[in-house]
Amino acid sequence: MLLVSVHRVAATVAEKRDLAVRTAAGIVDMETHAIATAAAAAGLPCRAVRVVSDDAAQPLPAEVAALARPQSAVRRLGAVLGAVGRRPSAAVDLWRLYEHAVVDGRTLAAALERLCGEMADSTAVTAARPAASPAGSAADPPPAP
Repeated sequence: MLLVSVHRVAATVAEKRDLAVRTAAGIVDMETHAIATAAAAAGLPCRAVRVVSDDAAQPLPAEVAALARPQSAVRRLGAVLGAVGRRPSAAVDLWRLYEHAVVDGRTLAAALERLCGEMADSTAVTAARPAASPAGSAADPPPAP
């Protein structure tokens, strides 16, 4: 599935729909592009494992964009308190978002565990194969674990 990376939160259904139409992407995120760019600049391979927490039909609470901006913990707390003061139901919306983030974090951790296990298994199989011998000479056996 194609992923598009954006510089700000796509919070509304209309924004998400517009991104899907313009890019043909099925997933929108904010971090993967920056990580892939840094990896490419360093000459490193990059793979992304993402968990989708909101689909295109779900608007995010309006306060999320303000909370996603880079800021100190004190300013972020002020933004939360201000949001709840202006719209008390924001507390419920933000709590639901938090609960989804906890579940999504666990889902991501499980996926990463599986991926790391698969990579370790793959590396073990590769390491166990003797290297090709030049000019038909006997290959040294792999080192003992």
